[in-house]
Amino acid sequence: MRYARFGLIAGMFCGSAFTQTVALPTFDVASIKLAAPGETSIYRFEHGRATFVNFSLKDLMLVGWHVLPFQVSGGPA
Repeated sequence: MRYARFGLIAGMFCGSAFTQTVALPTFDVASIKLAAPGETSIYRFEHGRATFVNFSLKDLMLVGWHVLPFQVSGGPA
C-alpha cells in the first residue's frame, strides 16, 4: 500500500514535468502619421507600451538608441 501511494504521487509530479506550455503569439504595432507643423511633442510609457505623438524620425532615433543629436547625421532638416 505504501508503494502504491508513492507511485501515485511520483506519477503526478513526473506527469506535470512533461507538459508543454504554448506561448501566445505576440506582435508589435506602429502607426505613423503626418503631424501638423508647430504641434507639441508628447511621449509616455505605461504598461509596457510607449506612445510618441508629434516626434520626428530623428527624435525617435535619439530616444530609441540613447544617442545624442550630434551622433546622428543626415536626413531632412
